[in-house]
Amino acid sequence: MPVGFYELLQLAPEASPDAVRAAWQDQVAQVVRRMRTAEAKKLDRAPIEARRLSLNEAYAVLSDPVRRRRYDRFRAVSRDGLPTDPDELWRIAGPSLVDPGAAAAVEVIRSLTDLKVGPPFTDAAPAASTREVTNPGFPAGAAFAASPSVQIDEPPSISVMPAPSIAIASENTASRQAAKLAKPAAAAAKAGPVIDKSVSAEALARLFDQYGPTGACLRAIREVRRISLADLSAITRISQRFLDAMERDAFTELPGSTFVRGYLKMVIRGLEALDGSEVDEFIEGYMSRFHRARG
Repeated sequence: MPVGFYELLQLAPEASPDAVRAAWQDQVAQVVRRMRTAEAKKLDRAPIEARRLSLNEAYAVLSDPVRRRRYDRFRAVSRDGLPTDPDELWRIAGPSLVDPGAAAAVEVIRSLTDLKVGPPFTDAAPAASTREVTNPGFPAGAAFAASPSVQIDEPPSISVMPAPSIAIASENTASRQAAKLAKPAAAAAKAGPVIDKSVSAEALARLFDQYGPTGACLRAIREVRRISLADLSAITRISQRFLDAMERDAFTELPGSTFVRGYLKMVIRGLEALDGSEVDEFIEGYMSRFHRARG
């Protein structure tokens, strides 16, 4: 039976985000100790490295609310068996595929217009009523779908609708509200990503003591700074793919050592994580592991 993410981290499915983080840190610490022992005894480190990657993958999914919700939904479907009816499968799996951003956008549209906007997903779409309408401009027998609230008393005729006039004074409330909402968003986008500087130097020092010069340390600092990989990429101008590889210690996915050394300096500067000689100590420790892995 395949081991799932909860089993890998030895967690119950209802575990809190803090419990997920604590379990992941505990498991990674064990892997680090095993890795050091294997290096000292010159043993094969491939199984240990594979477990570390699996732990990181489990944490990446379970620490993200959206990905965790999808994982839980499909985990339940896999456990209970897939229904043969496509509509039933969609009813079960559909809600987990709704992007929270899409749901929020629907709520904004509801508040700005008088249109009847339904939820992003519904169990069943209402059937549209159809009847035949005779019109010289369409083939005989063509069926037109009509809303139940609209009655067509006469066959539709082709007519030219007058173009609506543009009047600034008659701008509706929805447009004004949309403009008000757009201004703060535009200002925030212009200001760029902001890191959380409330973390004390002592807390950062504890992270360095716990993880050492590793990608896991960079990830832990980024997370306590409350900044995403995408935002860190915007700050440092480093590809998000390389930042992710650095955090996973995926040395074979990184470019040459000169680039990686420069990337480390920019990441540490962007996260405002170290000062003075500590920067050089961290970079040299990371690069030493990089060179051993790359041969």
